[in-house]
Amino acid sequence: MQVWDAGSKDPIRTVWADVKQPGAVSFAPKSLLALTGAGQGSSDCTMKLWDLGPARVPVVQEHPAQFTCLAASGDGRIAALARLDGTVDVIDTATNHSLRVLGSPGRDEPDHVVALSADGPEMLEGLGPQLRLWGLTTDEMVTLGTHNSGVRAAAFFPDGRFALSQSGSQICYWDLSQRKLVNSIELDKSLWPRVLGNGISFSPEGSRAVGVNTHGAVMSFQLPAFGFIPTPGYFNDGHVPSELGAAVLPGGVETVNGTGNDVVIWNAFTGLTVHTFTGHLGLVNAVAVSPDGAWAASAGSDATVRIWDLAQRTDAGALNCGAASSSTITITPDGPKVMAGGKDRVVRSWDFSLPQSCRSCQPDLDRARAALRDNPSDPEALAVLGRWYALRGANAWAADLLRRARTGGADVSPLMLARCCWELGENQSAAAEFRRALERAEAPRPYLGLCIAAAERAAATRLSDSLSGR
Repeated sequence: MQVWDAGSKDPIRTVWADVKQPGAVSFAPKSLLALTGAGQGSSDCTMKLWDLGPARVPVVQEHPAQFTCLAASGDGRIAALARLDGTVDVIDTATNHSLRVLGSPGRDEPDHVVALSADGPEMLEGLGPQLRLWGLTTDEMVTLGTHNSGVRAAAFFPDGRFALSQSGSQICYWDLSQRKLVNSIELDKSLWPRVLGNGISFSPEGSRAVGVNTHGAVMSFQLPAFGFIPTPGYFNDGHVPSELGAAVLPGGVETVNGTGNDVVIWNAFTGLTVHTFTGHLGLVNAVAVSPDGAWAASAGSDATVRIWDLAQRTDAGALNCGAASSSTITITPDGPKVMAGGKDRVVRSWDFSLPQSCRSCQPDLDRARAALRDNPSDPEALAVLGRWYALRGANAWAADLLRRARTGGADVSPLMLARCCWELGENQSAAAEFRRALERAEAPRPYLGLCIAAAERAAATRLSDSLSGR
């Protein structure tokens, strides 16, 4: 059995079905499970259920407008998409459902960037020359100040108390607790003939920030308590970095950038090349680095996302984006998920924790199957099987099994059941389960509050549409 990418028409993987005359195949909705049966005239009368994962198949979510920037919260639970029309879509990374939309659509604004705080409740937004601070759970929006041109980059310090923003040659340092500007500098325009690209990145301990401009220079900032001192370095081999790719490796000495078709590790102090990765067949549009600095991901105009092993200096593989060129990319700060998007208005996400999660379930799964052969209503075994189907994306089966397990007395995660219900469009049930998850403190209160409100809005919209006959 051959599995194909419907977008690119490329083969993804081959599964040896061991059926002499295959006759039919069907996929479970939104999952990596397939059911096969033998063709007419075959002596094989069995039906077989196949687990096709963990294949490199992304979760895909289409959005109504092009977006210019993609950012994730520190715990990886939510992401923000800055749209070209001036709005921001806040999404749940577990389901890719929209949690809320901030702002009002207006004229197209290419200078539109976002950044999320480590725990998610606050968001920095640069829209044109303005820098704003949003409270995602309070609806509070404060305009911190106005730059001398469109904001091209914004970032929280690792501790969330301060922030940096950049527009053209102006760099601003903000105290977020006081909602005020601490310091501002103008870069020497003889050294910076072009503006910085869309990216400021901090070293993990917060002692250094790095930005890169479109002319081929890197600017690194020491961040002592009293302010910051710019220390410019230069790329001296003629490469021109990508506008979306200044990422700092742990320790603050080396940075990773996209340059042409390559991904390059630079020394932030000397500007010299440390290593060059090749593999993209088109320009590298954006680069992100994992929290531990062990690997990086790059989005290219060749419609691929490539993964790089920074320690071994090797190409770890390519992820297919169909026919779309990705222009922005992020790695969730908790590590396992890569999210990329482009002009086709689609966000694609790959969860690298899924294989390990499935492997860790296998011993319990084997015991659960044995228990169900003796007692098909064993609640603990049903709960294990429900969790496994939820991981595989078979939400209808997972929800049914988890509910049966709960009825039988097993402990079932309300958060897992809420997500299954939400994926199935059972919005009222999802909201109720999210409330149970809040009572059990299964996830941070701000995140669950956003999920409850979003599920309730979806339920109200569906009811309204039903009453109006739409």
